[in-house]
Formats: sequence, C-alpha cells, structure tokens
Amino acid sequence: MNQEDMFLKREFTAYFSVNDLKIEKREYANDSDLNGIYLKGKRVIPDISYYLLKGNELNELPENMELQLDRASWKEEFVSREQIWKEDPNAKIIDERLEKIKNNS
Repeated sequence: MNQEDMFLKREFTAYFSVNDLKIEKREYANDSDLNGIYLKGKRVIPDISYYLLKGNELNELPENMELQLDRASWKEEFVSREQIWKEDPNAKIIDERLEKIKNNS
C-alpha cells in the first residue's frame, strides 16, 4: 500500500423534491441502525432512487409515497490514497487493518 496510489473519486449528488410529503430525518441515541429518512412514518433507503425498507428487503415506494428525482449533478477527479486519508480518517484505519491482515496471511 502506497500513499501515492491513485483512485478515481466520483461524487454524485441527487435532489429529491419533498414538497407536500410528510418526510423527516430521525436520529436515535441508542440505535444508530434506525437513523435515516422516514416518509409517512416508514423508513426509506436512499440509492439513485428511494426504496422502502421491509425487513431485510428493499421494495420500491408505492406511487402515493414516491420521492421524485428533481435534479442531479456529479463530478469526477483523481485522488491519491493520502488525499483520501485526509478527507476520511476512517479510510486510513480500514487500509491499515487490511494491510495487517494481508501481511499475516
């Protein structure tokens, strides 16, 4: 693993209109797995579109609950591993653990 290793970084930003929808963002102190976006009291999972979480399955939102993609933007750039570590300290921790596992094999 080298700090100079290069990666293609792609950022995608999507905007969904929430006018006239009963939508809220919830954060739980004792169970971060429940944190997220709730629409009409039901949790939805973001992707390129939003999906309703039902148990372990993701299902498309019913039409009366649909979030419509309004606009989107993206950008791409080349970044080094060192830049990734500066922007996301957890990435360095993960890389160090992977390197340790690789060296112990």
